[in-house]
Parts: sequence; structure tokens; C-alpha cells
Amino acid sequence: ISYTRIGRIKEIEVFGKESPIEVKFINPATSNSDKLYGQYHIRINSPTQYTLSDALNGEEKTYNFGQKINHPEGDFILLPNPSKDLKYEIGSEFLIRFSPFISVVNSYKNKIQISGSSDGSRILNLSLVDNVPHRAVLFIDELVNEFNNDLKTDDAKITQATSKFINERLGIVT
Repeated sequence: ISYTRIGRIKEIEVFGKESPIEVKFINPATSNSDKLYGQYHIRINSPTQYTLSDALNGEEKTYNFGQKINHPEGDFILLPNPSKDLKYEIGSEFLIRFSPFISVVNSYKNKIQISGSSDGSRILNLSLVDNVPHRAVLFIDELVNEFNNDLKTDDAKITQATSKFINERLGIVT
């Protein structure tokens, strides 16, 4: 899910706490669906109400924040960001894009750059260029965390297999 603030001159993608609105799916697994697709134009009318236009069929309807919206792949609600005061956002317009999970994964696979260190050590350099620099940093941080978790799991499996092997051999000898 991406959020883009529509301005008079340009559009700016907003991420995380920068966005005054947030989509929540009724079934959280929906956000990882490979069938999820759609684009909605949002205009904030008041701190409690907004107008949603479906970019695919042009259908426009006014909703209250927290009211369920039907989507073919899974119903969702639009909530205000509690750290933002929506009275300052009245009249603001946003574009919300739903993209299939596999498309997002492939996009990141193509954007990430991995290279070896120039000094010949075992250090890898990771870089990622994104429209939202903070999102790129979070992505790389999470990638490194997952790598470290996998490494710990692999080490534990090797230790367990080695211990089992030694114990079996000791059982044969004694």
C-alpha cells in the first residue's frame, strides 16, 4: 500500500507516520495478497469524513473514518493517523495504491544493490534508492535483521547436529 499526497504542483509519496491516513484490512492477510490491486483517490472533507473515488470505475462515495469499504480482494477501513490533527488536512487529497505482494517484492529485488567491500573482506555493501529515503533505511535494517536471525537459526541447527553426531559416536564406542 502506498500513499501519495496530491499537491498543486507535484505529488509526494508519504510513508508511515508522515501519512495522516492509514488503510487497515479487516483480514490482515489481505495486504500480502498477490491479487490485491486498486487505486483510490481520497479527499479529506472533515476530521471525521472523507470522499473516496475508485480510479478504476470512477465510483465516488463519502465515508466516515472507520467505516468499512468493500474491496473485491478484502474489505478495509480508512483510519486517521492519531499523531496527526485532521483539521489541518481538510481539503487535502491523497492517492492510495494497492499493489500485488509479488510486484512489491520484485520491485525491491530490482532496486537493491549488493556489492562486496573494496578491501576484499567479507563485508557486503547494501544500498537501496527509494522515493522515501526513510523507507529504504527501514527496508535494509529489516533485511539485515532477517539475515542475522537466519544465521542464528543455522548456527543452532549445526550445533544440534554436531552434538547429536558426537553423542551417537560416543554411544558406539562405549
